[in-house]
Amino acid sequence: MSEPPESVVYAPGFVSPQPPRQPAVRWRLMLVIAFSLCALVAVVLGPNLRGPHRGNNLMACKSNCKNIGTALEMYAVDNAGQYPLNLAKLTARMYLKSIPTCPAASSDTYSRSYGCSQTPDAFSFSCSGNNHGKSYSGFSQDCSNFPQYTAEQGLIDHPEK
Repeated sequence: MSEPPESVVYAPGFVSPQPPRQPAVRWRLMLVIAFSLCALVAVVLGPNLRGPHRGNNLMACKSNCKNIGTALEMYAVDNAGQYPLNLAKLTARMYLKSIPTCPAASSDTYSRSYGCSQTPDAFSFSCSGNNHGKSYSGFSQDCSNFPQYTAEQGLIDHPEK
């Protein structure tokens, strides 16, 4: 076997300062770089790929309550101030595409608790059950059936302390 040359001439006037590396060394270096990049991507994206957190579920549930409340008010404006007898009428008349589902319960928890009265015109509903109990800490009373929404108060996002 002959020894590798001390320097390689690429073009006239351009000379490499050191001998070329062996192919096995380059292959190992490329593998180390590839694994390092994969580890970096996993560290950056890891927390986002684990799924929603409890606080995010609660925020999405509050947003659902606001959307239903807005649809109820729009319905009342179009119907001489009368609220619907059930939430299904909101989808039948296209005020909502569908009744939202609570992300913590993965089901419609709002229709079960919906109630309305005609004198005076009012409504109320809540996220039925204790779907967000772990998100509410430091409250002395039971945190089930929260968040709530009423025609008079709007969103009631937590029980009183």
